[in-house]
Amino acid sequence: MTQPQNILGMDIGGTKIEVSLFRLHHQSIEKFIPFHTDSTHQYSIELVDDQRIPTQRDNGYEDVLSRIADLVQKVLNDNN
Repeated sequence: MTQPQNILGMDIGGTKIEVSLFRLHHQSIEKFIPFHTDSTHQYSIELVDDQRIPTQRDNGYEDVLSRIADLVQKVLNDNN
């Protein structure tokens, strides 16, 4: 059996930064969202975690980048 893979998604907007952690399963599992990546493989995706913080864009570019990095690290640490 193949181990699940993790996928990190980010939504960076003017008012919020959202980071989502998904787990990609290489078999169909009913409680997850089924999808196909090609004609021979079926996968399911599970939302593991979803966290958001305010962008605070008025604090400047470097602050926003730092906030993104911190949120990514928090999501990864919370789900280790």
